[in-house]
Amino acid sequence: MLKAHQEEALQVLKAALLASGKGLVLANLRLDSLLLRLCTELYSASLTQSAQVQSRYYIPLINDGLAKSKITKKSKRYVNLTHRLGGRLRICEDKQDLPQYFDELVSLHKKRWGKASTPTIFDNSDFLQFHRALVKSFFDSGELILATLDIDGQPVAAFYGMTSADSVYFYQSGIDDDFKPNVSPGTVIHFLVAQKAARRGFKEYDFLGASINDSYKQRLTENSEPLIGINAYHNKAHQWIDRLRVTACKVIRRLSRHSTSSN
Repeated sequence: MLKAHQEEALQVLKAALLASGKGLVLANLRLDSLLLRLCTELYSASLTQSAQVQSRYYIPLINDGLAKSKITKKSKRYVNLTHRLGGRLRICEDKQDLPQYFDELVSLHKKRWGKASTPTIFDNSDFLQFHRALVKSFFDSGELILATLDIDGQPVAAFYGMTSADSVYFYQSGIDDDFKPNVSPGTVIHFLVAQKAARRGFKEYDFLGASINDSYKQRLTENSEPLIGINAYHNKAHQWIDRLRVTACKVIRRLSRHSTSSN
């Protein structure tokens, strides 16, 4: 249904942008993105600036893609150890269990990322309440994947993601890095969720975007594609004003650092 209206929506958006006389600032666009196509059709090449800002990491699940992926080789020993220790993957299948699964995700996420008293995304009350409501919506539409990896009854990893069309998307996780023996619970839960997705007929396991050269996702898959950031300007005046703004911000930051170091 959505694809049937893509061209119509694209034309409406183009007309609105032309009428507004404004440019666009977009980030993390796939090369086949409709928004990237919109920019190339609407703005001249001399009025656009683009660059790779992140990489999208993914695992093809068809044609034995999972079996051939790095994650299968990397997780084999850990998965075997997890099974020997009585580990199992639980996936939320009852709406009444959503609060328990979500709380396990938040607790494990804070345990992994909240060390040294560093605030995590789930410490933001607005973010927390938004996602508590969002998981209910995704559950009702059948698009939610909320899972916990237990070992001997103890939650050691959590997975929060969603499905769309023929892909599974990983969004957030939680990991108990202190669990002994070390079974690399983050790697194991990714593998087990991807394995279930492949068995259900999904074609791709999508890690979404991450840094270009320094991401743990690179260690789990050899498949990636660039994500593009683009600034598109309506005219030369807008382009030069933006360049002056960026230059002024850089100068202010440099002066601020110099002032701080002097004091």
